[in-house]
Amino acid sequence: MNKKNPSQAVTSFWQKIALMFLGLILSLMLLEGGMQLGGFVLVSVQKYGNLQSIKQKGSYRILCLGESTTDRQYPKHLERILNQRNIGIHFSVIDGGRPGTNTNTILSRVESYLADYHPDIVVTMMGINDGHGSHMPPGMIATSGEAPFIRSLRTYKLAQLLWLHIMTKAKEMGLYKPAEDRHTSEKTQTPLPPHRTRLRETSPRPTLAQDASGKAVGPNPYDDNANVKSGSPPPNQGEFAQADASFKKAIELDPKNDKAYYELGRFYTEKGELSKPENLLKKAIAMNPKNHEAYVELGRFYQRLGTFSKAEDFFKKAIEINPQNESAYVELGQLSQAQGEFSKAEDSFKKAIETNPRNYDAYVGLGYISQYQDRFLLAEKFFRKAIELDPKNDAAYIGLGQFLPLAGKFSESENLFKKAIELDPKNDRTYFELGRFYRNRGSFQQAEDSLRKAVELNPENDFAFIELGELYRRKDQSAQAEELFAKAISNNPDNDRALGAMLLLYEETGRSELAKAYSERAKRLRSENYAAFTVSNYRKLKKILDGKGIKLVCAQYPVRNVEPLKRIFGKEEGIIFVDNERVFKEALRKGSYKEYFRDMFAGDFGHCTVKGNTLLAQNIADVILREVFNK
Repeated sequence: MNKKNPSQAVTSFWQKIALMFLGLILSLMLLEGGMQLGGFVLVSVQKYGNLQSIKQKGSYRILCLGESTTDRQYPKHLERILNQRNIGIHFSVIDGGRPGTNTNTILSRVESYLADYHPDIVVTMMGINDGHGSHMPPGMIATSGEAPFIRSLRTYKLAQLLWLHIMTKAKEMGLYKPAEDRHTSEKTQTPLPPHRTRLRETSPRPTLAQDASGKAVGPNPYDDNANVKSGSPPPNQGEFAQADASFKKAIELDPKNDKAYYELGRFYTEKGELSKPENLLKKAIAMNPKNHEAYVELGRFYQRLGTFSKAEDFFKKAIEINPQNESAYVELGQLSQAQGEFSKAEDSFKKAIETNPRNYDAYVGLGYISQYQDRFLLAEKFFRKAIELDPKNDAAYIGLGQFLPLAGKFSESENLFKKAIELDPKNDRTYFELGRFYRNRGSFQQAEDSLRKAVELNPENDFAFIELGELYRRKDQSAQAEELFAKAISNNPDNDRALGAMLLLYEETGRSELAKAYSERAKRLRSENYAAFTVSNYRKLKKILDGKGIKLVCAQYPVRNVEPLKRIFGKEEGIIFVDNERVFKEALRKGSYKEYFRDMFAGDFGHCTVKGNTLLAQNIADVILREVFNK
């Protein structure tokens, strides 16, 4: 028998190690390739399914448009139910839903959908993300809740991350546990501004007047400009009384000092005393028609009031006076963003960067715009650029922290929120976002702690009270939930999400009369507050479909009244409406909320369970068969 000498044995050992290492590398490469292929397949699933659906010749094609309440939700049930009715026609249902979109984005894709699928009718259930004109960063994108096997695979999160980086798209994430504990929130449900343009860089305090010993005693009481400067640091840094007194003193010393009127108006706008700024800012402009900063501030004021057309006029006037006013471009971008006009917003933010390549607020704005358009790699690039330009820009940390969980980067996201808190410990919105992050992760105690900190810092943060109330409602602590929802409503009686949360709580606890009262309030509010561009986009869609001879079916969301939707079109004929209020309220009376909805992102309803989607599809199918086919 031949025996190996020790040196041969050592060589053999290291050869084995090398082969094992090489095998590991090859395995990883194969896995990477497989995951890239898997990512491509996953992102193509919806389109592949749609193409398969229309493969059969002579099928009647139905295109469903909407947000995450449509995407991989009711359309597949609709196709099954329609074909089970056996009316002699084969139905193909195309899923055109996209999570986190608004009606502007949906409308921008309509022509390509029509060219690809040639539908006979179009069903819409859209507008929930328009948020009465407020477009905010996305929270967690909803998962379907209908593929437990796929979500149980160890490779699923890796596939999600690959999907995000290959196709810049995040869909159907299994982020939470268990399924019934998943609370998702679509981008427009966060009613807080995504970012706030800094009014100016905080400059060192002006030189103060001194007494005989050289001790500072405050601004020169006889120098009106010194008094203006004394009050100038942004009012969110405190010292409200001193700032107020300084501005008023400047005006007293020189009633024609336009800067003093401008600063005092700006001060009241930021403080939220909206009955005072308008006249002060108009006086500043009357005294100095070239005061472009006053035009910007007046635009901000009107934006706060929701008078968007006036706000836009003043921002544009500021740019006309001074084309280098970068803050006017940023504000105009934020205004367009708030109205869902993302292309215009993007142009304005880019113009601000062209004017000043170091304008970090413009990069933050571009980051949010990219999020809304599912361009996540680009969004990350813009947020990181904003942080590079200004490491103390807490808005950029918040923006980046909001969507990194979509890529499975939970620790980094948490750290970004904590960094934002470190930079500004008094920013209630950061605690609010951190609370939502913990809630989505299933860390309810940490979520409660963060949300309580948010309302401690800002007792008027109605949405933080709603989130807190939701945590208690989920724990069946209805008394505490009711108290928190009541605080939210007290802070903002027009918050339809708070009203919806309260009426649902009353329905769940058997207090039908109270539920009815809140239901009426919510109905009135929703009927009065359809965003202007939601109305416009519905009408544009109708015009496009009319031009191609395609019938429009407008479905209202579950439990919501269909009349406001009908009022969008006035007396226009040829539209089929689907009322989902009656069937869902009847179902909820007989069963529990959790049977039909997985969360409550909209206040009075949420993303449907399989049972909820089946009910939704059945009702839509009934209306289509009755109104289109007389069946």
